[in-house]
Amino acid sequence: MIRVKTYETGKYMEKEMFNLSPHKKVFDRARKIKESTPAQKNLNDKKSKRQFRRILHKNFGIGDLALHLTFDDDNLPETEEDALRLIGNYIRVLRRLWNKSFPDKPFKYIYVYSDIAGDGSGEVVRKHFHMVISGGLARDLIEDRWKYGYANADRLRFTETGIEQLANYMISQACGKRRWKGSNNLVKPEPVVSDKAVSRADIEKIRRNPDDTEFIERLINKGRKDKWILTKCEITFDGRELFGSDIDTGEGMGIAILIRARRADWNK
Repeated sequence: MIRVKTYETGKYMEKEMFNLSPHKKVFDRARKIKESTPAQKNLNDKKSKRQFRRILHKNFGIGDLALHLTFDDDNLPETEEDALRLIGNYIRVLRRLWNKSFPDKPFKYIYVYSDIAGDGSGEVVRKHFHMVISGGLARDLIEDRWKYGYANADRLRFTETGIEQLANYMISQACGKRRWKGSNNLVKPEPVVSDKAVSRADIEKIRRNPDDTEFIERLINKGRKDKWILTKCEITFDGRELFGSDIDTGEGMGIAILIRARRADWNK
């Protein structure tokens, strides 16, 4: 049995396809389920990276802001705890400003703390933060309220794969540690799960030709009124997720498939 988990996050969608263990309960019809949050504890984990990206796409959109915050010499915190205390102070200032201007709208944020260079070298540098926040306040005002060094605010820039590049950068800056935090009102992406949407023959066809855009798009758009465009098909090999003729003995093709797509009107 093939299980499909579909995550819709704004104008972007991801489908995870994998073998369902014979010991798992089979769903007769598609249903939305709640998942435990994989965590903040380890952004090196594949599930955590995907969850982080989905959280960004679910909660933030056009008009929201990316913030990059550094410390000057006079305010350089000695410890990570000191840095987190200062970012907490800053968030409280932003929230007060937001509540005055938009009392009926929620203020959302997510940030990553880092002390490594952004060039992939892993070099230790001075502590800094990368944030995504709700848009609405003037960028000059937001930058001015960061009293500890340099601040740069810019509108989120979406592409066919959303803000994947920003998400990946923030993940790399977190360096796999529990160094990200979000507001309590962030909406957690919850999948619609189906055990009858995809056949083993479909999986085999994708495995043999993951570049068959026409077939994959026909599959993901089946029974839908909205139109989705394929942006990526990833096949990974994992002995715990088997597709093949003999699941019970553990023999077969150990693959899992991740399909990512965008709405046809993603840029409107």
